[in-house]
Formats: sequence, structure tokens, C-alpha cells
Amino acid sequence: MKEIKIDLEHVINFVDDGSKRNILIVDDDDLVLNLLKIFIKKFGYNPILAKHTDESIALFKRLYHEGLTPDLILMDIKMPFDMMNGIRCAEYLKSKYDYDKIIYMSGFITEEDTETKIRKSGKICLAKPFDTKNFEKTLREFFLESNLNNSSVFCCEP
Repeated sequence: MKEIKIDLEHVINFVDDGSKRNILIVDDDDLVLNLLKIFIKKFGYNPILAKHTDESIALFKRLYHEGLTPDLILMDIKMPFDMMNGIRCAEYLKSKYDYDKIIYMSGFITEEDTETKIRKSGKICLAKPFDTKNFEKTLREFFLESNLNNSSVFCCEP
């Protein structure tokens, strides 16, 4: 993996002090990223944005070392051809930081290889485009389940 130099000071300043849940959103589509930012704020959470998996890893490392690990990562599965895909990025975060509070997102959920990988991971995958009410419900259930079980994985059918 190549090293990326990103000025993360602006991001660190936006991370909430603990009164809200911090959600790292990883998507290469600006429209999706900005819409999710609006919805996440509307639902009462704090959005942190990354345009691709390399940027998300750099952000995660910085947040992790600052003691500000995200409460959840919303991870797009498909990335541009030269980038690590969302599933590989999640595997990296699990192996390096033992972090797996991830909900996948994909507009290609019906592709056989994608569906198989999602099922193997045991994670939620939201099919894009998704309904905002179901999206909010999924987030609330994820955090409720995490609180009840102190578990980092919440499994259900999308």
C-alpha cells in the first residue's frame, strides 16, 4: 500500500468530543459522499469523509492514534480500478487495528462475487440507492446492537 500525505488537521477538528457518534464515510462518488454527510448530520451523528480507501486508512490511522477511533465506517465496496476495494480495506483494518465496525454500501450488490464476499464477511450491506428511513433505522439498530452486546459486528440481511 502506498503512503498518502493528507493534511488531516481539518478533519480532526471536526471529530466530535464524544456527545455524538463519529461515522467515517468512504465513497468515491462526490454526490453520494455529500448526500450521506447531510443525512448523517440530520440523524444526529458526526460525519467524517474520505474519497477512497487509501484516504480512509490514512484518516483512520490518525484518528486511532489520537484516541478518536470512529464509531462506525460506512464503506463503499467498489472503488476505482487502481484503489483497494472496500472489502479489502475492511480486512486491512481488521488485521492491523482489530477494527470491524463496518457497514458496506454498494450499487452492485447483485453481482455474484460481491454478494458472496458480503455474505462471508457477515456484515450489513446497504444497496444503493437506499431509502433514508431504512438507512437511519439500520444505523440506530447497529449502534443499539453494539451497545447491548459490546460487539463490533452486527449481522442481518440488507
